Amino acid sequence: MKNNLIFSGLQYQKDEHVEEKLRNFLQNELKINHRIEFGNAHRFGKQGFNGTRPIVARFLFRKDLEMVLSSAYHLRGKPFGIKEQFPFEIEQARKKLYPILKKAKQDGKMASLVRDKLFINGKLYMEEKIKTHSQTPAKMTQQKIEATNQSPPIPPRSKRARTESDNSPIRRNLRNNIYNASTSTSSDTCSSPRKNISAGSDLNILCLNCCGIKSRVNYPEFKDIIDNHEIVCLVETKTDDIDVINLPGYEFKMKNRKKVTKTRSGGITVGYKEHLKTMIEIIDTECKYVMWFQVNGKAFNLDKPVVFGVVYIPPEYTRYSSDEAVNEIEQEFLRFSNISNYICLLGDFNARTGCDDDFVIINEDEHGDNNLSDFIENPINALEALSIPTKRESMDKGKNRYGNMLLNFCKGNVFLILNGRLGRDQNIGRFTCRNASVVDYCISTPELLKTFKDFEVLDSSKLLSDVHNPLSITFFCDKNLAIAHAENVDYFSIKNTFTKINRWNSEKISDFQNNIDVEK
Repeated sequence: MKNNLIFSGLQYQKDEHVEEKLRNFLQNELKINHRIEFGNAHRFGKQGFNGTRPIVARFLFRKDLEMVLSSAYHLRGKPFGIKEQFPFEIEQARKKLYPILKKAKQDGKMASLVRDKLFINGKLYMEEKIKTHSQTPAKMTQQKIEATNQSPPIPPRSKRARTESDNSPIRRNLRNNIYNASTSTSSDTCSSPRKNISAGSDLNILCLNCCGIKSRVNYPEFKDIIDNHEIVCLVETKTDDIDVINLPGYEFKMKNRKKVTKTRSGGITVGYKEHLKTMIEIIDTECKYVMWFQVNGKAFNLDKPVVFGVVYIPPEYTRYSSDEAVNEIEQEFLRFSNISNYICLLGDFNARTGCDDDFVIINEDEHGDNNLSDFIENPINALEALSIPTKRESMDKGKNRYGNMLLNFCKGNVFLILNGRLGRDQNIGRFTCRNASVVDYCISTPELLKTFKDFEVLDSSKLLSDVHNPLSITFFCDKNLAIAHAENVDYFSIKNTFTKINRWNSEKISDFQNNIDVEK
């Protein structure tokens, strides 16, 4: 975020090239004829009243960024805005300093905020003035001790609470039903303060890259882990239209690979327990990288259905890879987002994101006349409200190209990665592939976060997958209520948003030309 600027008010055009749009804007509005080089630039957030979303751009050279800021005076009286984007720590400091800046200006003083430093009448505002109001009892006690030259009091010793890592081995026995949530201790549950619903009301979802399903359905261990989850999301199933999956008590829907080759690959399958079929609806779409389904919102005490997308993106630099996979998923997501803001994507993204931020910070105190806060959700607020860490952890510190694409997708569409942030994986970010990388994710819109109870990366086994770990996600849920209201749910409201566009027929060129209204 060191060299990032946020631009607001630029009109959106379909299939636009964001970097070129920015360069034209800088030339036409800011009178900058020098060619600016960007690391990347993309839109983010939700559409505002005028149909635009802000653009965040990373500048390769700091001097270019400063040139843009120094030319921003050209925008006075125009419906555009420019502001610098800062890391979370600096934004927090600016948030504390902003009321003081405002008061100083109201008092007629010369005041300016430079990153996390406030200058009033040319002098640096001392941070100690803020810290004296926010001293913790521990700091105050330390000051008293130093003043009186006394030794600090010895606190009473308390017994350390046992955690899950204390009483369970790294490699678990798959045959002992260790995936059953009922065996969890109180220390295993998510620490976030949420509504207390009985375990019998939970909805457990399994997500796994099974690396081929046909042989695994015969393994008792595979059946056990399936049986402990109401909904099962399997990717890289390597199934064709002639394949059938039979597991007692479950219904399976498949999105099979389109092209049959000697080497099997791809394929997505969603399974659910038969008694839940009235509250679940599969949504057919064209994108081969995601399979969508929706669950009755009544199950989560929500006013709209919850939409899930099961994702499988083939590894980069293989013959199956596609740089357009994330874009195709995004196009379908944007259609769903007009109907419901409760959306969750889970699966194998083959994206390594390290510990980089998956959100864009918007300082709500600095929007000026552009009213960015009217249409940009601040994901930090959603995390803090549920006591979920803002900074996620990951055992995988590496990144790849698909990882950058996923991070841009999250920033642009306000999604949050749950790995390393929620439940038993909180502050861990456990490996999900080959015990060496994190490529399997669960990501969610901020509005849906309150329904999550737990997120866990389970132990790997060759009986479940060649190289991947299962993801187990638990939701607060009232399945009985959802089933009771199933007949009143209009599932087709989302399905009907998809209009199939036929391929271009070159024989109809003359018809197309004759129907163009040149007067418009």
